[in-house]
Amino acid sequence: MRDERNLGGWHTYCAVSGVHHDAYPQLTSDLARLGAAPTLRLLADEDREAAEDLVLIGSFDADGRELSGFNLTNEALRKINPSTIRLMPSVRPGPSPELGSYLSVPSPPSSSHLQPPPTHYSLGGRGIFLLTQTSLHLLLSYSSLTPISFWALATQLQLEHPDELRGIIPGVGGAYGEVRGAMETFVEPLRCLGERERETGWEEREGWWRGLLLGGSQEVEEVRTEALIGRGNLFVFRRPDRFPISSAFSHPSTPLSIPPRSPPSSSRPTLAHLPPDIHLLIAFHLPLLSLLALSATSTSLRSSLLPYLDALAQRALYTYAPYYLPQARLGERGTEEVEWWNGEVERVGGGRRFPWMAYARECGRSASMWNRRRVWGVVRALEGMGRERGLVQ
Repeated sequence: MRDERNLGGWHTYCAVSGVHHDAYPQLTSDLARLGAAPTLRLLADEDREAAEDLVLIGSFDADGRELSGFNLTNEALRKINPSTIRLMPSVRPGPSPELGSYLSVPSPPSSSHLQPPPTHYSLGGRGIFLLTQTSLHLLLSYSSLTPISFWALATQLQLEHPDELRGIIPGVGGAYGEVRGAMETFVEPLRCLGERERETGWEEREGWWRGLLLGGSQEVEEVRTEALIGRGNLFVFRRPDRFPISSAFSHPSTPLSIPPRSPPSSSRPTLAHLPPDIHLLIAFHLPLLSLLALSATSTSLRSSLLPYLDALAQRALYTYAPYYLPQARLGERGTEEVEWWNGEVERVGGGRRFPWMAYARECGRSASMWNRRRVWGVVRALEGMGRERGLVQ
């Protein structure tokens, strides 16, 4: 619990991912209070750095000064000129983010070594939205929303639900997923429990965390797994762009030994009686779980599909799970994500063929990819609401 907090202020959350950068020091403090070993690292420095790499979307003049004000009436919010909606990059937490203090620190011009003065923002009202750079990239990559149409949608929803503040977009609701339990006046990272458990008392939740951290019967890696993608759900605070390429190369899929293909013994027509090229044609259109189920139907089918599993897994990822792949729509930010992917493939793979089936398996174990899929769900929900309101073509 956050009983050491002063009672003033509140946290402004990323409008897409629902995270707040203060979750990272707060989690460290909470785990230490519960007796966790100092060596237990559930989140990395790069996770916090991504949560502090922010942008603002709101009404600004050409010099980046906020035009929307702190406490807008509904009428004033409706009168904001859409032509003033801008995306302000390079935003960082200010000295008192719990009081809405944020800074935009522009890069110095190439012709000068002098650092331009930062622009100060005071958040907390409506009509201005805080996003992490990674969330902005996913928003623009996986939807047809632009910064202006996103602002229009989020503002409309705020007008309809005036009591919901702190950067949360009203109406998104369950799409935020497990992080919604942590989105209190101040972020509470140990409250990221499942939908059915969010109403449980703090004593029960704290008891579960103590049991996990101090039980002693589990290996450190088992504790990490349960805390991140088990009941603890701390995956919501992992940056959603660290693809599990290294673990895919390190743990390639090992096919089971399969006896030589022989004709099906049954006289009744079955799927196994079909020619191998028909098996491949069917498998080509299946999502991953269905593909694996099909390959396990019989040794005959598996022997037909086994040489092509990596190609089939790649196809299934592109078709049914695009959130597990890097996106490049956003120009520079997209290139950064793709370059990270390519750099990892070159560093770890060393020219080897990419293990797509192993990669798909590792995505199911990766806290970063769990979070990426969650944020993708928020983006898809926002786009759906935007289409309903005629804001997205």
